[in-house]
Amino acid sequence: MNLIKLGKKGQVSIPQVVLRQLGLAPDTPLLVEATDDGAILLRQVGVYPIEIYSDERLAEFARENELTPEQLERWGPVLADPSQWPPPNLGRKAAASRAEHPARAKRR
Repeated sequence: MNLIKLGKKGQVSIPQVVLRQLGLAPDTPLLVEATDDGAILLRQVGVYPIEIYSDERLAEFARENELTPEQLERWGPVLADPSQWPPPNLGRKAAASRAEHPARAKRR
């Protein structure tokens, strides 16, 4: 058992041996509670950020995911039939466009 002292600002320092035993790292969030029998209870808590989106923001996401008519014409058949994915020319086309572009060819 370790003896600790309450500081002037109401702070306590938890001994390193206890922190190591519990696997607590610096800046670990803790929940403090007072029990009915006068004890002070510290519990490690998980803090998980959540985002709540408005209907307008969800509509914005949907608009951003829409395909242009050109994209729909090019990729529509592939998206409609997953057995066509990945398109056989996807990798070769990207390599060919790099080779054709003089600025990209110089960088190699």
